[in-house]
Amino acid sequence: MITPMPHGTPSAAAGNTAGVPFWLDQGDLDGLAWPQPAQANLQSLRFLVSDGQTFVHDVVQDTDVQIEPPTDDRATWRITYHDRDGRYRLIEEVWAATQSNAVLVHATLEALTGSVLDYQVYLYAVPALANSPGDDTVTVNVSEAVAMLSDRQPTEGSPTFVALVTDTPWVTGSAGYATFADGLRDLHDFRLDQAFESAGPGGNPTLTVWLAPAGEWMIALGLGADAATARAAAVDGLNEAYQANP
Repeated sequence: MITPMPHGTPSAAAGNTAGVPFWLDQGDLDGLAWPQPAQANLQSLRFLVSDGQTFVHDVVQDTDVQIEPPTDDRATWRITYHDRDGRYRLIEEVWAATQSNAVLVHATLEALTGSVLDYQVYLYAVPALANSPGDDTVTVNVSEAVAMLSDRQPTEGSPTFVALVTDTPWVTGSAGYATFADGLRDLHDFRLDQAFESAGPGGNPTLTVWLAPAGEWMIALGLGADAATARAAAVDGLNEAYQANP
């Protein structure tokens, strides 16, 4: 088993005998140690939930979070985000693919008031490829529902690409820059209006994806030394997930 590297004060850390090791900090997915245990490649991947009118929640900070480790009957880490006003519940399951260099996330939104169609769900990602966001680039292809996080010439570690793919189309998606031009700031008006196709290299780029109003999503993060390999790993991860849960 690979021992997780110290990373803040995680409430749960997952080191895996097979697959890409990852970390969970109050449900915030980070780490992704590849191709070596000492090389982390993701600062954050988390969900945002909004009603499109009155609130936007960063679920890691704005909900009550319950984390359950894998059990004999369940191989996934399960994170449940409870809206403190009782409007919705988001259930996230995270595990490493065994047949490819990918980490998989299955998320389900439950509407406790109204319908799932009353809520908007977003993914928000901040890369830190090869242990640093210094030269990272984010590119977005909304029509194919894929985003690529890349660092071609890191100051340390190996060139790394992380492909984010989903099993549903996107309403929209955008690259941006943390703290001043990203989805978190854009959503102050409860809509993801910007749709920039790329950000970086440098400047701490981010990714925001507005997921289709499906109520259930499968997300794969595939890693590789080039874009094609990373995307293939992500697609293989999705296929593995569906074979395990037909």
